Amino acid sequence: MSSNDSLSSQMALLSSTSYATVGGSKIEMLSHTNYFSWAPRAKAILKKKGMWKYVNPSKKEANTKLVGDKLEKYKDSLDYLGLFVTDEVLQDLKHLKTAPEVWTYLEEKYTKTMANMQGLYLQQLEAQVFDEKSEDMQAYQNRISRLIAQVRSCNGTVSDVSYAGYLLRGLPRSYDTVKVVLNTQRGDPEAIKSALLGEEARIKEEQVRGGSATGSSHALAATSGGSSGNNAFRSKRKCFHCGKEGHYRRDCRKLKAEKRQEEGSGNDGTKSDSNGVSKGSGHTPKLNLMAYRARNTKTQPIRQWYLDSGASDHITGDREAFTEFSMVAPFPITLGDESQACVTGKGTVLLNVERTGIVAFTEVLYSSQFGKANLLLVSRLAQKGVALTFKSNYVELELTGKIIATGTLNQQIGLYELDQRSHSVYRSTVPKGEDELQIQHRRFGHINNDYVQKSVGHVEGMDSPLKGDPEADCDVCSISKAHRQSMKVTKNRNLEPMDM
Repeated sequence: MSSNDSLSSQMALLSSTSYATVGGSKIEMLSHTNYFSWAPRAKAILKKKGMWKYVNPSKKEANTKLVGDKLEKYKDSLDYLGLFVTDEVLQDLKHLKTAPEVWTYLEEKYTKTMANMQGLYLQQLEAQVFDEKSEDMQAYQNRISRLIAQVRSCNGTVSDVSYAGYLLRGLPRSYDTVKVVLNTQRGDPEAIKSALLGEEARIKEEQVRGGSATGSSHALAATSGGSSGNNAFRSKRKCFHCGKEGHYRRDCRKLKAEKRQEEGSGNDGTKSDSNGVSKGSGHTPKLNLMAYRARNTKTQPIRQWYLDSGASDHITGDREAFTEFSMVAPFPITLGDESQACVTGKGTVLLNVERTGIVAFTEVLYSSQFGKANLLLVSRLAQKGVALTFKSNYVELELTGKIIATGTLNQQIGLYELDQRSHSVYRSTVPKGEDELQIQHRRFGHINNDYVQKSVGHVEGMDSPLKGDPEADCDVCSISKAHRQSMKVTKNRNLEPMDM
C-alpha cells in the first residue's frame, strides 16, 4: 500500500466518524471500536452537566431512593446517556432500564471485546513484512504505527523497545547490516524510523548508480529528449567523493587522480623511500605471488566492521571473512529485537587496518542469521590489553604504547567504524589438512622445497613454516629430470631393401 492509499483510507475513516454536541461540548459518539477513548470524555461531560451522579454505578442503590425532581433527573439520565452513542450501539441497550445498568453493561462488554481485539492486533504486528518491491519504507512504517495505535486504543501497552522490535523484525535481508546496528538504539523508535528511511534512500541510490533501477529518474533521462532535459537530469547528480554536483563517484576526476597517485606510490597507498620500505606501516613490504590469492578491492563488496559496546562477542554473518574457521556446537544468542540467532562456528579474521596493516582478530563467532553484519566487542578488545580512547568523532586503539588502529564515528547510526585500508583480506588457498609444502611447490613452478620454505615471511599471507614432507617425490619433477634411455646397437642389421 502506498502512502497515498494510506492517506485516503484515513480520510475515509474520519469522514465516517459520528460526533455529537451535548451541552456545548463536542464528543465522538460511541461505536464498537472506540470505547476506551470515548468513556473518559463522556464521563467528563456528564460531570460537567451534573449528571454523572445519576449514571455512576456505585450510587445505583442510593438513586433508587430519590424523589421529586431528582427522581425525574435520574430517569432522564438514561435518555441523556443515549445522546452519546450511535444507533448501532443503541440497539444493544434497549433491554436496560437505568443509566447505571447501561454504563456497567458497556464497561463489561467492551473490556472483554477489546482484550480479544488487542490480541488480534498483536498477531497482525508479528506478521508484518516489508516488501520493498511493492511499497516504500514510509508505507511500511505507517502500517506498524497504525497497528500500535490500535493496540493502545484497546487499553493495551506497547513499549518503545517492542515498537522498535516490530519495525526491525519485518525487514528484508538487504537491511541486515543496519538492522543489527540499530538494535543498539531500540529504545528510540523515532530515531530508528529516520535511520531506515535514510538506508532506503541509500539503497535506491546504489541501484540507480549501478544501472539496475527502473524508477522515475531513468524514465526522465530516457523521455526528456534534447540536451536541456539531459542537462537537468545530470545537474541533480552528486558525487559522494568530492561532494560536487553533475557527476557520480565512479566518474569523479579527483578520485581517479588519487587512485593513479596511489598506484604510483605503492599497492597499499603508502609512500616508499628509496630502499622500498613502507613509511606508513613500518614493515618491509611483502610480495603478492600466485601461490596466495588476494581479493580484488575494486570489485569486492564493502564489509565494514563496527566497534560495539553492546554486543555479546566479536561476531559476523560473513563466512568468507574467516581465514581460520572451526565448527562449534550450535548455541543461541539474543539480539536487540528480542529474537535469537544460532552460532555455529568461530575462527580468526584478518583485517587490513590503518596504521599497522594486517591485524588478526581471534575467537570471532559466526552465525548465518547475522547476515553481512560485522561487530567487534569493545570489552573483548580491552581484555586482550587494547586501550580504547574515545574522542569527539573518532577512537584510537592502543596496544603496548602503540596505536594499532583507529575508528571514525558514523553520525547516522551512532557507532564507530573501524578504519580499514581495504575491505579484503589475504588468504591462503591451501585446503586445511593437505600437504602445504607440496602444494606450494607446484604453485611456485616446481622449484626446490628449500626455496619454498625460504619464501615464508617474504610473501603476503605466508607467515608460518609450511607443513609437509620436504623429501616427498613429485611425479612432474621426476619425469622432467629423467634421461631418455639409448637404444641397443645390434650387429645384424638390414642395409638394403628386401635384404633378408
